[in-house]
Amino acid sequence: MQQSQFRLTDFLDKIFSVFPSQKMARVILLLCCFVSGYFISVGIGALRDGVQAGEENLPMTEPAPQPVEITILAAGDNLLHDTVSKDAKQADGTYDYKPIYQFVKERISGADIAFVNQETPTNPNRGPSGYPSFNAPPSAVEALIDAGFDVVNFANNHIMDTGAKGLTATYDVWANHPLVQITGIFGDEEERNTKIVIEEREGFRFAFLSYTYGTNGIPVKEPWQVALIDMDDIKADIARAKAQADFVIVNYHWGDEYHLSPNRTQTSIAQQTADAGADLILGGHPHVIQPIEQVTAADGRTVPVVYSLGNFISSQKKTDTLLGAMVEITITGMKGDPKSLSIGSVKALPLVQHYEKGYRNYRIYLLSDYTPELAKKHLANALGAKIDVSYYQSLAEKIFAGYL
Repeated sequence: MQQSQFRLTDFLDKIFSVFPSQKMARVILLLCCFVSGYFISVGIGALRDGVQAGEENLPMTEPAPQPVEITILAAGDNLLHDTVSKDAKQADGTYDYKPIYQFVKERISGADIAFVNQETPTNPNRGPSGYPSFNAPPSAVEALIDAGFDVVNFANNHIMDTGAKGLTATYDVWANHPLVQITGIFGDEEERNTKIVIEEREGFRFAFLSYTYGTNGIPVKEPWQVALIDMDDIKADIARAKAQADFVIVNYHWGDEYHLSPNRTQTSIAQQTADAGADLILGGHPHVIQPIEQVTAADGRTVPVVYSLGNFISSQKKTDTLLGAMVEITITGMKGDPKSLSIGSVKALPLVQHYEKGYRNYRIYLLSDYTPELAKKHLANALGAKIDVSYYQSLAEKIFAGYL
């Protein structure tokens, strides 16, 4: 250490001896330090600029494609008999249907898009009523929205039960609701010919179309008010939907009541719908579950058809009518690439519609959560039905073989 200090001192003495004074030597030394520092900084800057320039000249790499997964859930017929509404009536005269869905709400709200058929009008100008002319207050659909449904269908055989004014009143309640879109009924002819209900998720657009076989013989005042099953109209609608969306779902109210198998009309319509370009076909109306099948479209695509999801909630009394279902469809793809969309899985979720003595405590349970203790409390046992968990499990396995 001392040797290093001696050499530095000796060096400085030699520097100072060259100049007339130590003051001038210090000035010259500081100037040299400044100049050398400047050139070092310039060199570093040039090096940095060179590196940046090199980076800019590197070829751009495309970001890796991002896989996405979207889940669509569909439920059957929300059939609100007068006894269901009576149980929902509160002391202040309002109706609260939300408890009905409390045990399936998590599953519904967990889906990216959830769809259900509202089997009755929601005419606010009439009180609740049951078979044969149904009506429910708008709070019935508010409960569906609270449960997590995004799209609600009204194209079914009971939509005209409170007449043309009731249909218009139902439409007016929901047409511009911020939390739900409705399918199957329309405000005017232009809307019938142009509107496509679309839900967008993960940058992909999903179109929903709905149709019914009829309106229980009650004439529709204007042909555009309700979407009826007419294959020419349906093919035109699917073409318009495909021009605006990446995936097209078609829902039908069809089939024979209380039959556990689809009829020839259903299978024929399903094939024509797949050939027209639909990607998924859903069904309801028979009040019982019917199978899920895969239809091969004319262009080679495989299209799932859920012929009937049965009742979602009801006060029916036959054993098979109290077993319904939801279906979960998982759709996969790569973000930004509509052509990559494909159906990854289709899963049926059997349900039990439960109610107890005095037509009280209407609830929907997943069959997997339904217990023999609950089955014993079901009022339908005293009305001629046999509510048995093992029977329902066997029936679900038979009807939904390969999809449970």
